[in-house]
Amino acid sequence: MSSFDLDLLKSFRKNTEWFDNNYHTLKKHDGQFIAIHRESVVDSDDDYRSLIYRTEKLYDKSLYVTMVTRHGIISPAK
Repeated sequence: MSSFDLDLLKSFRKNTEWFDNNYHTLKKHDGQFIAIHRESVVDSDDDYRSLIYRTEKLYDKSLYVTMVTRHGIISPAK
């Protein structure tokens, strides 16, 4: 595994942990997809494709996208 891959895995872990730990503050995004980069929400949208289109040009592959629901975590596959 390359150092780039390891960095992506570390970033993914940090962003998912941040999401889990801050979920209670993200409920205002209920029903929306959110983009998390460096442990911070950088964008949100009701439409997954629109969110990806806007954010993939601005952020590297360490962007974590998930949907906020009152039922828990939903992470769509690209």
